[in-house]
Amino acid sequence: MIRFTGDIIDLKKIHESGQSFRWKELAENRFLVVHLNGLCEMVQIDECTVQIENMIGEPVDWITYLDGQRSYKDANDAILERESTLKTSIEFGRGIRLLRQDPFEMIMTFIMSANNHIPRIRNFVDKLSICSGRLIGTVEGEEVYAFPTVEEVTHLTEGDFRAMGVGYRAPYFVQTIEYLSASKEWRNWCELDTEALVKELMLLKGVGRKVADCIALFGYGRWEVFPVDTWIKKAAKDKWGIDAGGDKEIRLALERKFPVARGLVQQYMFYYERSIKLERK
Repeated sequence: MIRFTGDIIDLKKIHESGQSFRWKELAENRFLVVHLNGLCEMVQIDECTVQIENMIGEPVDWITYLDGQRSYKDANDAILERESTLKTSIEFGRGIRLLRQDPFEMIMTFIMSANNHIPRIRNFVDKLSICSGRLIGTVEGEEVYAFPTVEEVTHLTEGDFRAMGVGYRAPYFVQTIEYLSASKEWRNWCELDTEALVKELMLLKGVGRKVADCIALFGYGRWEVFPVDTWIKKAAKDKWGIDAGGDKEIRLALERKFPVARGLVQQYMFYYERSIKLERK
C-alpha cells in the first residue's frame, strides 16, 4: 500500500498522460505496470492511495517510480503563485505524477515519438520488448517482457527495426545503439547538469531539442526542461499570446515565464489540451 499524504494520485490520468508506454488498463482502477525487470498491478484505492499487487520479476522500488518522495501539492502551489491562469489545467490534471523511468527506454521511446501517435509508440515498445527483452512473467495468459538493455539490442539491424513499423527511424535506432554501446560515458549522464545533459542527448541520431527535453524529463527527472510540441504551442498561444518565432523562441518564452516546476507545468498543459480535444471528437 502506498499512501500519498497530503497529495493525490490518479492512475488513469498517469496512464493517459503520454509519458509511459508500459501501462495497460486491466479493469476500472486497475493497471498492469512494467518497469525495469519487474511488473505489478496497481490498484486505485482512493484519491491518495495505491495498492501494489501481484508483483512478478525482480524487486522494483515503486514509490520512487511514482516519484513518491516529492510533494506535488507544494509544486502546484508554487506554480499557481506565479501563474493563476493555469488553475484550470492543474485541477484537470491533478493526480498526475512524473514517473521516474529508465533512461535508455526513454531514449528509444521518444525517438519513436517524433511525428507519431501513442498507439504506434506503444506497439513499437511492445514489439521491441518481445524481440529482445527478458521474459518477466505471464499475466492473464499473456507473456510480459522487460524493455531490453543496450547490450540486448546491439544485434538488431535496420531491417529488424523496419519490421517493427518504425519507418524512416530505423537508421536512427541503429546509429543510436551503436553510439551508446561504443561509449560507456552515457551511463554517467545522470551526473551532468541539465543543459549539458540535453546537449549530449542531442548528439544521438533522431534526437532534436523537444525529444531531448522529453528524455531529460521522463528518464532523468529534470523538471527544469519544457518540451514544446503542438499541444504546448496551442496552449501558449491561447493563454498568453506566445506564438512569435519557432519552437526555440516559444520554449525560451515559456522557460522565462515558469522558472520552477517547468516539466510539471508542461505535463498539465499537454494533458489538458490533448484531453479536451479528444473529448470534443
